[in-house]
Parts: sequence; C-alpha cells; structure tokens
Amino acid sequence: MKKLALLQVGLGGMGSWWWQILSEHPNFEVIGAVELNDEIYQQFHSMGFPIFKNFLDGLEKVHCDAVLICTPNDTHRPYAIAAMRAGRHVIMEKPLATNMADARSILKTSQSSKRICMICQNYRFGPVAMAVKQALDAGVIGRVEYGEFSFHKSVRFGGWHEQLEEPLLEDMAVHQFDMLRYFLGSNASRVMAKSWKPSWSWYSGNAAAVAAIDFESGCSIAYSGSWVSRGAETSWNGRLRLVGEKGEIYIPDDDRPFYVLAETPDQPVPIEIVPYYPTGHHGLLYAFYKALQDGIRPPTDVEDNINTFAIGMNAILSAKSNRWVSVKG
Repeated sequence: MKKLALLQVGLGGMGSWWWQILSEHPNFEVIGAVELNDEIYQQFHSMGFPIFKNFLDGLEKVHCDAVLICTPNDTHRPYAIAAMRAGRHVIMEKPLATNMADARSILKTSQSSKRICMICQNYRFGPVAMAVKQALDAGVIGRVEYGEFSFHKSVRFGGWHEQLEEPLLEDMAVHQFDMLRYFLGSNASRVMAKSWKPSWSWYSGNAAAVAAIDFESGCSIAYSGSWVSRGAETSWNGRLRLVGEKGEIYIPDDDRPFYVLAETPDQPVPIEIVPYYPTGHHGLLYAFYKALQDGIRPPTDVEDNINTFAIGMNAILSAKSNRWVSVKG
C-alpha cells in the first residue's frame, strides 16, 4: 500500500504529538516540515531532514500529497488556502479558523480547488463516542429531546493557548460541539452563551463558559465547561447525559457509557465498547487516507465541520451580546 507524502507545518506543541503518531504510520510519511522555532528547526536541520522556516518555500520544494497544519489558530486560513491553491489536500488541527469569514474562505477554496480540508475532530473517532453513536442510532432511548454536556479540566498549556480571548469556546468546546452534532445527527439552530475569567485563572481570556444550544432536530442541550477546574475533573470525553422518549444515555467520568430505560431506571445497561483499530487520531488519519484514495469528502471535512465551528463562533458572539444568536455555517 503506497504511503501518502505529507508536509508537516508546526513541530512544537500538538505538532510533536502528530510527529510521533506519523513516524511509524502505515499510510503516511512526513517528507518535509515547516517550523519557525529556532531550536526545533536546528534540531531537524542538523539531522538533514528537509525543514523550512518559510511556509511557501516548503510548499514549493516538498513534493507532497497533503499538508498537515498544526500551528496557532490564526495561521489556519492563510496556510490552508495556500496549500489547496497549490494543489495539496489539507488535514488541519482544530479549530477551522478564528472567525466565520475565514472559515467560509477556506470552504470556498476547498470547493473551487476540489481539495479536501479535513479538521482534526478526533473525539468522534474515539471508541466511547462511536459506541454511544451506535446505541443512539439503534434507537435504544428513542428520539433525544434534551441533554447536558459538561467538560472540566485544569490544564496549563503555556504559550499562545493561554493568550486566547476565548480559549474554551474557540479552542476546546469545538470537540464537545462536534460530538453533539455527531450524536444527534443534527446541526445547531441557535445558541445562548456566557463566558468569563475565573479569579484564579492563569488564562488571559475567558476559560469558563455555559451555553444553551438548540438543534434543528428539536433537541436542547445545556453545556458547561472550564479549563481551570478547582475540583473533580471530567474525562477528556466530558460528562454527557442525553434524554430520550424511552430512557437516557450517559457518558460518566470513568468513560464507561450506559443507558437506562424509563420503565427500569434502577437497572443501568452497559454500552459495549468494542476495541478495534484505528480509533482516535489513527481513525481520523484512516478516514483522511480513505477519502483521498476514493475521491470522497471525509467526515469532519470543512463542508461538514463549518457547522461545528459555527456553534463556537456564535456562542462567542452570544456571550459578547448577551442574546440568543442563530447558528449559520
């Protein structure tokens, strides 16, 4: 099976994680990189690895099939658009962009260039999320009408993450918003949100938020999240409760999902999690590889993911304006 050649843009932070994943990946090979940090650049340069400080130089000189972008959020639009205009497909760290205008520019370029731009929403490719999705699709609790989703962690990233104006709603909540769209099979219709900076927060911006989200399916979700939790933390998947006409589905803090039926609420039924490969980041990479091989749009491609991104951007708009805001992708 032929490996696809990648140009990796960004080797620090999440870039180092991606480098490790791809170093022994069966479907991809990183054949060049772009990195602005002098120390990281010199490390790779001293090994004779093709590395560049200028993105356009790397794009011109590295003959790759696709570009992996894992750089700060405000670079996503120019890098993704330049790569697609140069004929390369793109796989890019979330979020899609930093505002809706940039997101729509990326979408337009993807469509006009006929190039894929897949966003790394790896949570929906995890075994817990996929097991819950299968249970929902099987109708075990019937039509979902409302629910609660919370995410609480205490994490110090340092660097640019901690300087964002809305670090939770812009950079992390997109995972929970994407999981909700995945579970419900529906886009959001409107959102009302509030965000703030707790007094003990080490983030410059608003690291905590709450939101009410209505979906086109008729389901309403109460969301809460924080990057600066002071007590018990959720798992990375978050804590989920979905309420349907027949019962409820839960993802608790131990990541062991279950459901209960209305007639037997004291008898939880475990949802089987089938261990298989690929999942998570590997599952996302497999979907990207298969899409390139088959000439199709993968899950979380910009055509789909702009609807996830729109929830976060309109939640920020709502928090600033203190009103309900329509969600338009």
